[in-house]
Amino acid sequence: MLKSRSFYGLWICCAIGALIGLSAIGISSPVDKEIIKIEPGLAASSASLICPL
Repeated sequence: MLKSRSFYGLWICCAIGALIGLSAIGISSPVDKEIIKIEPGLAASSASLICPL
């Protein structure tokens, strides 16, 4: 498995997808507070709703 090129391609795709997901979760609360103008507690709660997706 470690000798195949497809394994490393899939691994890189998985890592990129995980990083994009984590950055989306991390940026959602500040965006909610600045653009949508909601309270910080509600912004944190809305960020926690993204996690199960």
